[in-house]
Amino acid sequence: MRRWLVVLVLPLLAGCTDSEWNKLLSFGDAGDNPRPTVVAAPARVATVAPAPAPVSAPPVAALPNAFCLGVARQDATTNDFDTSSQQKAAVQSYQQCVAIFGN
Repeated sequence: MRRWLVVLVLPLLAGCTDSEWNKLLSFGDAGDNPRPTVVAAPARVATVAPAPAPVSAPPVAALPNAFCLGVARQDATTNDFDTSSQQKAAVQSYQQCVAIFGN
């Protein structure tokens, strides 16, 4: 009977200790001061600059992302904004969508 009582009470008393359990249960350094890591600089290799590419036609602008346009349209029109606020919300929403999901 006493053993069951001890088994039940010990976990409750363990919360009152000053030990840092996350450090005790890990296999890493248990000290408070972490060891500084020394990183060697990568060796520089001499390279020859590539020949310049031939001049070609200017790049074609990428088409707008249809998904992001739909998201921007929905964000701008679902609220009761005036026209200038709708345009600002659409531009900001489109830019944010392209930044997250790419073009």
